[in-house]
Order: sequence, then structure tokens, then C-alpha cells
Amino acid sequence: MTNKERFLQLVSHHDPKTMELNRWRVENRYWIRESQQIAMAVIFRLEALGWTQKQLSDEMNVSPQYISKLLSGQENLTLETLMKLQTILDIPLLATSQAEHINQLTSTIAKLEKKVQRLNEKLKDQKSSLPAKPNKKTSKSKIKTNIK
Repeated sequence: MTNKERFLQLVSHHDPKTMELNRWRVENRYWIRESQQIAMAVIFRLEALGWTQKQLSDEMNVSPQYISKLLSGQENLTLETLMKLQTILDIPLLATSQAEHINQLTSTIAKLEKKVQRLNEKLKDQKSSLPAKPNKKTSKSKIKTNIK
């Protein structure tokens, strides 16, 4: 039996749905990531309010199972659901990725500004420690006297 035949024999027992699921995850990774970020924001807000998932499900008039699904980060949320969550929990959810991106950019800008400030200070210190430049007039007169 060749290596290829052995490999095919090993792989043939695996569920073909696994490849389909992985392909689906790759194709839908953007909204899955957003859904996970929203789920995390909701979880943190529930903790801050001291609420249970059951209390949230009662407020939203949905089943506790749906809230559990929502908080797993795998649920493709409707605009209606997002608006209900925002209103009930009093948190912004529709701008999660933009807000995170803006926070990252702001942090990067602040770091760069600090680096520029340090470099300017370093450059100023180096300039102050350099010897003074000779006066052009005196250097020319010295050159003339040296030539005669």
C-alpha cells in the first residue's frame, strides 16, 4: 500500500461536514468577529448591571436559549435585535468595530506623538552640546592672514 493510499484511507473516515463548516467560517469571519465583539459588550454590560441572561431574555421578550445563542457570538443578529439590546442595556453596539478601530488609531497616534517629542528633545540636547560654530568673518580673515 502506498503512502497516498494510506492517507486516503485515513481521511475517508472523517466527516465531510467539517470542511464545509471551516469553509463557511472563513467566508463569514467578518460578521462572526463582529458578533463576538457585540456578545462580549453585552456580557460585560450584564455583569455591570448585575443581570442574568434570564432577566435580559425577559426584557427582550425572547427565550433564554436565544440569549444564550446570542452571547455565544455565533448568532447573525438582526438590526431589530441590535436596537433592542442597545435600548435595554443602554450601550452602543452598532459602532463596535469602528469604535475599537478609532481607539487603536488614537492610541497609535499618542504613541507616535510621544516618540516625536522625545526625538525633538534629544535633538535639542544634541544641538546644545555642540561647540559653537565659528564666525564666517573671523574664519575668512584668519585664512587671509595665514596665506600672507
